[in-house]
Amino acid sequence: MSERHTVMKTAIFSGGLLVQQIMVFLTGVLIARSLGAVDFGILGTLRSLTAFLLIVTPLGLDLSLLKHAAFYEDRPGELRLLFLTLRGLVWAINLALIIIVAIWIGPWLQDDIYKIDHFSYYCIISMLGLAFAADIQVYGALYRVADRITTYAILVNYSQPVVRLLLTFLALALGGGIISVMVVNSGMFAATSLAVSYAGRIAGPRPATTMRELRSRVSHILSESIWMALTLLVGQTMRFVDVIMLAAFTSPQVTAAYVAMSSVAQLIQIYPSAIAQTMGPLVARLYVIGDKTGIVLALRSYLRKASLLGGYMFAGVAVFGSQLDLVFGHAFHFSWLLSLLLAIGWYISAILGPFGYMLSMTGLHRREFAILSFGAILLVVCLYVLIPWLGDVGAALSVAVAFFMVNLIRTLVVIRILTVSPLRIRDLLPPICFTALALSTMTVGASFGRNLILLVAECVGYTILAAVSYLMMFATREEKTWLSRPGMTVMTRTEA
Repeated sequence: MSERHTVMKTAIFSGGLLVQQIMVFLTGVLIARSLGAVDFGILGTLRSLTAFLLIVTPLGLDLSLLKHAAFYEDRPGELRLLFLTLRGLVWAINLALIIIVAIWIGPWLQDDIYKIDHFSYYCIISMLGLAFAADIQVYGALYRVADRITTYAILVNYSQPVVRLLLTFLALALGGGIISVMVVNSGMFAATSLAVSYAGRIAGPRPATTMRELRSRVSHILSESIWMALTLLVGQTMRFVDVIMLAAFTSPQVTAAYVAMSSVAQLIQIYPSAIAQTMGPLVARLYVIGDKTGIVLALRSYLRKASLLGGYMFAGVAVFGSQLDLVFGHAFHFSWLLSLLLAIGWYISAILGPFGYMLSMTGLHRREFAILSFGAILLVVCLYVLIPWLGDVGAALSVAVAFFMVNLIRTLVVIRILTVSPLRIRDLLPPICFTALALSTMTVGASFGRNLILLVAECVGYTILAAVSYLMMFATREEKTWLSRPGMTVMTRTEA
């Protein structure tokens, strides 16, 4: 695969993540301004609860199949039978979970935890969408292994959020309330699931596989995927438990502001997540052949690119985040400390996340699970202590502390395995430089007043300064050459 092809795929996928996050942001603004802070906070709580469950409902197959599906490249019929069996198992578990939520979990959350009218009914609608979302997750592994990330991005990252925004606008314009928003969300998951399954169908001859052989293969995959699911559960718990506990300790209004700020902070992970999509299979292949030097070079290449785009987004969120009340409405309040702490937490998670691939893809998933379990326990303890004291700032501080500790331990383990550190001091320069530029831009803008148009102008000015800074300080000679010659057919190899 040519470097240019890889760059194009990364650009398409990262563009999809950007579109997705922008559409989620705009949908959130639309809902916040139409329904108010209370309903926005309720929807944010439900989204965190369902996102939490979405981690385990695919049974870890969205990660495990990245490894195992590659073994069936020359046996598509067997892969289809195996995949359909695993997919059916995921659906059975999700349907059982919907029943459990309807009978027990939903009423318990409504009566004993959140004390919100009709919350049990809201949970059922959300769970219906969750079942289809889990199906989309499982299919994602097949698309990645088959090198069809572009198709998956178009269906999931581009089309789904755009159509959801349009339907949400239509539902609210027609006088719909919180129920209409939830129905649109679950309906879009269902439609996307159908589209992904149709476009991702596997062709191949019917295999001569016995039930015993099929059970053996399914059991082998599940023996790893369950561990991966638990690892994902613990890891992703650290991304959602803050909202869940904040909602339990505070009011929907406080939760609403935190959810809004958190949704913006998640923009930091867009580009790092996009270029990390191929890290799992790559690390697994390099580790099998014993190429530790190749793994170090791959991680260094990733860290350099991620620190540039991630650093730009980090500075933007940390500095301009406190002015988001101009976007969401005056019912929302965002402190500079809240935006800074959330930006730090998401930046650490985005930049050092692929170090987890190094453990999960090399047979060290149990060690990764232990590290993340420690982090989750630390996070819950911090949230329990700090939220009653500091409110939303306490939640953000807890996230930053837990993310830092987990990634510190994870990185030390990876360095010990590779015997060489992929980290370099110069990768810390982009976020520091961009933060200084953002602060300078905001200081100049503050002298003219405070309004939405001025905020947009500040962000545009900061972006221009960041681009100039990249070209003058951080771009390699090859990157400068490529940028000056966009029509060239092959992009030269960037420095590792």
